[in-house]
Amino acid sequence: EDNSFSIYPNPSSGKIFIQTTLENPRIIITDMLGRELLSTQEKEMDIQHLPKGMYLVYVLENGVKKGITKLIKGE
Repeated sequence: EDNSFSIYPNPSSGKIFIQTTLENPRIIITDMLGRELLSTQEKEMDIQHLPKGMYLVYVLENGVKKGITKLIKGE
């Protein structure tokens, strides 16, 4: 894992944007129990429908986990 990505804004209540140097990233948002809630290959995600709380964001490339960070969903 090299954590070669960042998420902004964080905390967020609407859209989040992923900044990464990876060529073909897959972004996965899970709850704190590891259940997958959202998955995309885009560089932005809309999280406004998620309940407020803490989530984990994984970035994978070719199925290999490249990084993980916490995301706070606010009001």
